Amino acid sequence: MNHYSSHHDVPQDVTFFIGPIGTPNGKKAYQIAVDLNDRGDHGALNELLELENEALRKIAGSSPEDASPLKLLLAAILDRELGPVSTFVGSGFMKGAWTPTLTIHLDRSAAADGTPLGHLLKKGDGQFIAAILGKNFEADWIYTSWSYPAEPIDLDRCSA
Repeated sequence: MNHYSSHHDVPQDVTFFIGPIGTPNGKKAYQIAVDLNDRGDHGALNELLELENEALRKIAGSSPEDASPLKLLLAAILDRELGPVSTFVGSGFMKGAWTPTLTIHLDRSAAADGTPLGHLLKKGDGQFIAAILGKNFEADWIYTSWSYPAEPIDLDRCSA
């Protein structure tokens, strides 16, 4: 297994926020669920987001070792065999909308030779993944967020 030192220019994670998804009727249902949520009835929005997240989980796989559709897509993009691909599916709030989210933990995912995915996956590759997700879910937009390692800020030193 190859080991790489931590570089601040190598991403740790990439998250895809998948904004309002579905057909026009599905988007109407989403708006109704949001309106109910704003009035204190959270059940419809939670149920809708959970259904969307379940569809994302099928794409991402249930474990890092799964030969999931996402892992197959990443292998094709990178043109190499992959080892474990660690993901997280959740919900987020972006551009005024509650959305399903998919995070690929690049620092916990690797090619079969041990090279971390953060050293291999480029922003253009992320745009391609976003396009596939957007087309698959009939999304209005996809927001992609890359996170990089950073040094913690010492708040005591900042206030001095």
